Amino acid sequence: MGAEADIIWMQSLIKILSTSNVEVNRCLKLKEQTAKFIPEYEYLSSVPGIGVVTGATILSEIGDIAFF
Repeated sequence: MGAEADIIWMQSLIKILSTSNVEVNRCLKLKEQTAKFIPEYEYLSSVPGIGVVTGATILSEIGDIAFF
């Protein structure tokens, strides 16, 4: 009975991780679509190593780039 319970537990965890992965990807696409409307995002995304998450985070933290 222990092995069966472990298998069911692992299957449940796999389903949860799979669903979470789908939601994370959906959120990343939404961030990228939203960021494309901000002109500064184009400059940030051209820097090597700055992707969707980092670029959107920088923009959300600094606000209007004209303040710099």
